[in-house]
Amino acid sequence: MAVELAQVKPLEEKEAPISGIRKAIAKNLKEVLESSAYCSLVLKADVTNLWNLRAKVKDKVFAEHNVKLTFLSWIVKASAIALSEYPSFAARWDGVEGKVYYPGTLNIGIAVDTPFGLFVPVIRGVENLSIIDIQKEIVRLSTLARDKKLKMSDMSGGCFAITNVGSAGVLFGSPIMNKGNTAISATGAIIDELKLNKEGAVENRKVMYLSIAADHQWVDGADMARFQGRIKELIENPEQLGEF
Repeated sequence: MAVELAQVKPLEEKEAPISGIRKAIAKNLKEVLESSAYCSLVLKADVTNLWNLRAKVKDKVFAEHNVKLTFLSWIVKASAIALSEYPSFAARWDGVEGKVYYPGTLNIGIAVDTPFGLFVPVIRGVENLSIIDIQKEIVRLSTLARDKKLKMSDMSGGCFAITNVGSAGVLFGSPIMNKGNTAISATGAIIDELKLNKEGAVENRKVMYLSIAADHQWVDGADMARFQGRIKELIENPEQLGEF
């Protein structure tokens, strides 16, 4: 069988304007890095139980609710629980005023990749939502983003954000916090890994890398590890995340 060789496409030398969206993204990211003490950590989670749970319930959920469950919905829920236990990661810190502002509700942004730029719409009141409710919001907001129908109000008020770099096959990354946020989490692709069980036999497990980046001015590395470790614990034991 003949192999079709990849070819370098013809290039066109030209000048083009930078889009308003790209300018806004660049400005915000630069301001965050210039004003923060950036720090990131990576943990590895065994998500075999979550993988099996989704496989067990996804068809029933789709039939009853017309929504396709993704792993992100569980991660958003786990993040909300961890944020409620470690509220410093949901807070807004103001070094000039010498004050820290804790939110009364958990509004979590989800990064959405589109052909015209990255958007981070916000799921509001996650603490009051079920897994299915969260999934419906993920679908609704992602659709608005890709259809260029997001409003500024859809992208404001977030206290934490999650970017699913695993959707592009990436294992882990070093995400940058949204302006005004203390931290952001990145979820990697789920991959197979051979492990020895307690009996010494080899098992195939599903694993995922969880990255967290935060402003080290306001949260310590040990707290970052504990916060992300709590998310890890919850997605490794998805029954703790409640009913759908």
